[in-house]
Amino acid sequence: MASIDPRVYGKVIRRTRLLYSAFGQLVQTAHLRTKFIDYVKISSLLKIGASRNPNYLNILE
Repeated sequence: MASIDPRVYGKVIRRTRLLYSAFGQLVQTAHLRTKFIDYVKISSLLKIGASRNPNYLNILE
């Protein structure tokens, strides 16, 4: 097995850390996106309910 130069090893570790952090950010943005989509769905449902029944929003408050 060839001996690995410590500098090369450090570069590899830094790159994997960068990849992991980028992946973590992707996961977080995807999670936020699903939350945002849920919020949009709920608000559109509330608007539909309000248009069908004028007292709908008053009941919720």
